[in-house]
Amino acid sequence: MVTVAEARFLILVIALLALKIRILADRDSLTGLWTRRIMHQQLINHARSSDRHQSVFSVLLIDLDYFKNINDKFGHQIGDQALVHASQCFKQVLRPEDWLARYGGEEFLVLLPDTDTANARMIAERIRQQLVKQPFTPAAGLLLTASIGVATYHNGEDIEQLIAKVDSALYQAKAQGRNQVCITENQSSDLSAS
Repeated sequence: MVTVAEARFLILVIALLALKIRILADRDSLTGLWTRRIMHQQLINHARSSDRHQSVFSVLLIDLDYFKNINDKFGHQIGDQALVHASQCFKQVLRPEDWLARYGGEEFLVLLPDTDTANARMIAERIRQQLVKQPFTPAAGLLLTASIGVATYHNGEDIEQLIAKVDSALYQAKAQGRNQVCITENQSSDLSAS
């Protein structure tokens, strides 16, 4: 027969295990960043809040340039270290209220609350420069760079539209030579209005 103390202990152990599982599900195991699932929920939450309060937020989609070449030339262990290094560089630039997630592979998504296109572009540029400025030492001669897309949420917009916009801006940055920041074409007017 189980005593009251043993039952309480078992409940505590189960609760701690449930918490550990939750943390593992919410955080990327390599970088410790938020997962894509958590970021998607945050985007929905911020969109609702933005619609309600008539505020804006922006997103950045960051892709490490030529990452496949890093894995091919230096191996996956160095590739993993590069992902961790990049995420640490990004965190150095971001504000406490910003959300950073590993979105997939070598892609990262940043949610910038209360940030318009012009300010999002400045933050993206600081992130890009920080990555170049902070050398990645485990692989001699390897310079990490990133292409970054920027998009701003407009009230009533679907989150999938926002992701499509930032993805398009990222591909534009890659097509124009990589290691640069691009905003979606339909948001260029947001910058000139600032």
